Amino acid sequence: MHSSDIRAKRFSSGPSGIFGITKEKYAAAEVDALLARCAEALEATERGDAPTIDPDEIVVAQFRYTRIGAGYDPDEVDDYLDQVVVTLRASAHDSEAAKAQEHRVTAEADEVSAAMSSADVRGRTFATRGMGAVEIDAVDAFVARCADALAVYEAGGHDASLTAAEVIAARFEPTMIRLGYNSDEVDAFLGDVAVALAHHERLRD
Repeated sequence: MHSSDIRAKRFSSGPSGIFGITKEKYAAAEVDALLARCAEALEATERGDAPTIDPDEIVVAQFRYTRIGAGYDPDEVDDYLDQVVVTLRASAHDSEAAKAQEHRVTAEADEVSAAMSSADVRGRTFATRGMGAVEIDAVDAFVARCADALAVYEAGGHDASLTAAEVIAARFEPTMIRLGYNSDEVDAFLGDVAVALAHHERLRD
């Protein structure tokens, strides 16, 4: 269920009673007002925010009965609101889980950034190997660029010459015969460098 589904929902007025006498219905204006609040609450969870209405408030909601004027079939309304409550509770749980994950990722990024300096990057060495290796000169040159970028932020600058996205996208030619750096080791290290740069970029923005 999406918030747009709630906004588009239409209820029937329900069947007539014996001898065509109209049965009691929920007052349409009150139902419509609550549905509008439900749609706003679900929109909030779709943005990653907390719902703006407590699902329990929907559970205990009561509406005036009417035989005259616009009204909706009570059974139809109640069944639909039950679905809305289930959706809101699930969406709120997903939103909280997503925020918790975001906080964990941010905390991990802060830890990596705090533990990694430009000097650490410059002093990094990699194991060499034959198969599954990448060109040493190319990696060394790129790692130097990474160190320069971190140094800019450490000096209080805001325009580093290298971004986290560029570090993640970096690729190196494999060696054929010559020894090279272990590619898995290089990739793992550059992943940490990218996290550290991303942390500085968030602070800059």
